[in-house]
Amino acid sequence: TFNGLSRYDGTTFKNYYHDPADPTSLCWNSTGGFAEDDAGHLWIATGKGLAMFDYATETFSCYSNDPGDSTSISGNLVQGVFQDSEKHLWVFTHSAGMNLFDKKTGTFKPFLLRPEISIPHYNWVYNTVNSIAEDIENPDILWLAGHRNGLHKFNKSTQKLTRLNAGIFEEHIVYMDKPGELWIGTWGKGLIKLNTKTLEWQQLSNPSKLQKDLPADSLIVTDIKSRGGKLLYLATNSYGVVVYNRETKEFSTLIPNVREVLSMDERAVVKILFDDQDRLWAFSYSGVFLFDPNTVFIKSQKIPLKNLSMSSIGHIVSDIDVDIDGNYWISTAFGNGVYKMSPDRKKIVPVEIALGKNSLLDNRYQVRNILVDKKGNVWIIDGNTRLLAKYNPTTDRFEAFKPEKYRKLFKKDFYPNNLQEDSEGNLWMAASFAGLIKYEFDRDTFKHFVSWEEDEQMLDSRVAINKIYFDSKDNIWISTGAYGIYVFDTRTEKFSHRFFPKYGNVKYERKFLGIVEAPDGKIWTSRQHLGIRVIDPAMPDNQKGGLITHKDGLPATVFGMEKDTSGSLWMATRRGLVKYDFDKKKFRVFGKQEGFSDLFDWNLPFKVIRTGEVFWGKKDGTFYLFHPDSLPFNRKPPPLVFTKFEVLGKEKHFAKSLDYLEKVTLPYAENFFTLNFAALNFTNPEDNQYRYILEGYDKEWINSGNRNFAAYTNVREGSYLFRVRAANNDGAWNEEGISLKIKILPPWYRSRWAYGLYALLLAGAVFVAYRFQRHRWELRSQLALEQAEATRLKELDETKSRLYTNITHEFRTPLTVILGLAEQLKLKPKIKWENRLDAIRRNGSQLLELINQMLDLNKLQSGTMKPEYVQGNIVAYLNYLTASYQSFAFSQNKSLAFFADPDGFQMDYDPEKMQRILGNLLSNAIKFTPEYGSIKVEAR
Repeated sequence: TFNGLSRYDGTTFKNYYHDPADPTSLCWNSTGGFAEDDAGHLWIATGKGLAMFDYATETFSCYSNDPGDSTSISGNLVQGVFQDSEKHLWVFTHSAGMNLFDKKTGTFKPFLLRPEISIPHYNWVYNTVNSIAEDIENPDILWLAGHRNGLHKFNKSTQKLTRLNAGIFEEHIVYMDKPGELWIGTWGKGLIKLNTKTLEWQQLSNPSKLQKDLPADSLIVTDIKSRGGKLLYLATNSYGVVVYNRETKEFSTLIPNVREVLSMDERAVVKILFDDQDRLWAFSYSGVFLFDPNTVFIKSQKIPLKNLSMSSIGHIVSDIDVDIDGNYWISTAFGNGVYKMSPDRKKIVPVEIALGKNSLLDNRYQVRNILVDKKGNVWIIDGNTRLLAKYNPTTDRFEAFKPEKYRKLFKKDFYPNNLQEDSEGNLWMAASFAGLIKYEFDRDTFKHFVSWEEDEQMLDSRVAINKIYFDSKDNIWISTGAYGIYVFDTRTEKFSHRFFPKYGNVKYERKFLGIVEAPDGKIWTSRQHLGIRVIDPAMPDNQKGGLITHKDGLPATVFGMEKDTSGSLWMATRRGLVKYDFDKKKFRVFGKQEGFSDLFDWNLPFKVIRTGEVFWGKKDGTFYLFHPDSLPFNRKPPPLVFTKFEVLGKEKHFAKSLDYLEKVTLPYAENFFTLNFAALNFTNPEDNQYRYILEGYDKEWINSGNRNFAAYTNVREGSYLFRVRAANNDGAWNEEGISLKIKILPPWYRSRWAYGLYALLLAGAVFVAYRFQRHRWELRSQLALEQAEATRLKELDETKSRLYTNITHEFRTPLTVILGLAEQLKLKPKIKWENRLDAIRRNGSQLLELINQMLDLNKLQSGTMKPEYVQGNIVAYLNYLTASYQSFAFSQNKSLAFFADPDGFQMDYDPEKMQRILGNLLSNAIKFTPEYGSIKVEAR
């Protein structure tokens, strides 16, 4: 637009503007044509150079003219961008010719149409390029519309420009869709056709009979498009979109009487575009128009109500049926009563009704129902006279059928309706406040099924009947205003059951408006303002049943339901007609865009007739009648995009566009967020449907209808996956959908570093407690050691005392002997002392041995005792030592023996210390072993 770039997703526009303070914004607000290259970048023509839009970052790069740089773009006023079949990008400008852009180097190579023009004022005439087209047969050729400088042919290989005319047509747009045919849209001279082989020009005009309504040869053509067929679509400045038929050579406007329907600005179309579903977009001075082949407009037909005054409730087209000749019989309330419409629907004539004087509306009949039976008879029920009437082809009028018998059935006033035929050809009708009536042709009798007394299980005279419905077993289901649903068995002619569905413990006294049998045999009933209740006849005691509401995709309150010949369910609602596919469980709405309007009344008649056509009557004397097969269905699942991410009501921006992000990470303070998304289906986008789930948070998919956003509050920290699916206006679902990972960081007190800090604090506390406890243990251990040391010292003192005592005793004996012998030597010097000297020597040796042991003990305690090893047979030495004590043991009446295994063993040992150790052991053993005991020494 002239005020920035706008992006439309079917629900909202997102606008991009030039911001002088932001170098990544749009180069200039005035934008022209644009093109998308094979790399997925969008190139936009602006009033200040060429702009490139990066979808991932949603930023712009600008390429502007620099007078000092010959490789920059030749002019800033860019007209448009064109990518050829070889992926080259051509940029054409106003007053500065055409440029070949090198995307790798970011440089431009200019080509001027008239390089010899040196006067700047004339450049806009001679060097302006309005449009470029590539030759289909020879892609090396480009065709250039040179404004007032004529049509030019450019050879890409030779880079040579050839002018083909002198600009007599003021070429504005060039377009080629077939070999040899170049179409040129001009400024004021309509459409020109050029044969590129013969270079013959042809100015096209409308035939004389159409020239007055559409002067094609004076059109301002601003754009040309086609879909490869016989039609060309032209954007014009004053007639909107004009269609040219190449076969008939005729021009016509896309919108009939366009100059009366649209304003001048709305008719001024500057660009047109076909999307991938053949939708035509027209861009005008007054906005955007969409012409969609996927939609159809159902026109209503009108009953000719001539010379009739409209009553306060209008003329209701109440019912329709078709006979074997294809004629339609139409009943009306407060009109002429009955009309007959020809099979081609072009002729509608009234049919006379002769039921006598009508006191209510001066011979105006209120015909509520019409029926063509299997034999071709046409029946009606008149609500004013309350009579059943049959068409008499002889008199060409409706006449009362057995009125005497018929009137005798009723004890009070009644309102007959719902005339139907069963499988045996009998007639049935319902009568509000008078029960159910059956006429048997074989017996020529009327039967009446009603209780004139109040009865909970019987259909009684209190009940206002809305509809009767025959199921596949010929049971009649009777919906009522406030008394639930009755089931009548036509075989036993008894009421078999009564359904009074509950919701919780509450009985709903609401009007049951429609009944139909689903393919699985269950009965669907519509109730005023409460959705659809599903009843399983096989479980008659389950009064609650299933409920289908807007949560299941039901668009609105259902007032009537009918199945068509293909098994699909059609529902009349305030939003329009709704089609339901039982297999796919999909709803599709046909509303105002398809022509259904003024539907705010539950009492509008609705049915599917035997031809498969859907009928819907209205109160203004009009009705809809169409076959479901005539309605187009959009079967292409829509692509999905994320459009916006909001946190606490404000849009949050990321380094990349949401569709290019794999993951969004949010701090805990931003756990209130909203995701916006859009299904890119532009056919009735208001009927697009969505369902989404935040895996890890939602337990199941959420059907949001046409609401295209999901809001979440107070989401806990963690990793989640948001998934969304969408369906187009006809219920074709994109089951794959799109997804976005979302990670909510924990609050600071639950973050990893916080838990690390907690761990450190805990470890510190444990360490301090451990150190404290260890200190206590050390103190306790030190105290125990001190106590043990004190005990040891005490025991040592005691041991020393005992040792000293023992030593004293050990020393006393030999000293006493020595002193005694010394005393004897003194007194008796002449006695022979040889034996006594031996005793002195022996006791002296014993004392010396005791002293040596004490010295060895001291060495052991000081750690200075060192063994003196010799190598020998340790077993023989031990045997020797043991044997030296045998005589001593024998003298004490004790036995001493030595045992060894093996008999000999060579090793290093200290003989002296071994002698002391074994001597001490043997001495103690001999000393403490009782008399006649045995002592064994074993060496292993």
